[in-house]
Amino acid sequence: MLKTYLCVFGKAELQVDRLYVTGSWKINQSERLTKLYVAPGNAGTAEIAENVNIKVTDFEALATFVEYNAIDMLVVGPEDPLVEGIRDYFEADARFARLMIVGPGRAGAILEG
Repeated sequence: MLKTYLCVFGKAELQVDRLYVTGSWKINQSERLTKLYVAPGNAGTAEIAENVNIKVTDFEALATFVEYNAIDMLVVGPEDPLVEGIRDYFEADARFARLMIVGPGRAGAILEG
C-alpha cells in the first residue's frame, strides 16, 4: 500500500502552475496517502502538501530526500527533469527498486520535450 508521495513540479508560468496545484490537490485526495511532498513547491501547493526546496534537476538531492523520507511514489511533472533522465537515474539505483515513478524515461521524454 502506497503511503508517501513526492511530486516534482517546477515553478512555471501561471497556467502550468495551476496544473501543478490541481495535480497535487487531486493526489492529496488519495486514501492511500499519509504524506505529500512537493519539490520545489509554491504558495498553492503549500496549502495541501509540504514544500521541499530542491531543484527539479538536482537528482542527488532528490534521491537523498526520497531515501530519507521513505517515499513510495515519485510523480514528475515538468519536462526538464524527464528529459534529463530522472526516471533512468532512479531506476539505475538499487536503493530505489521499489519506488514507483510516474513519468517516462529519458528516451520517451525527448520525443515530447
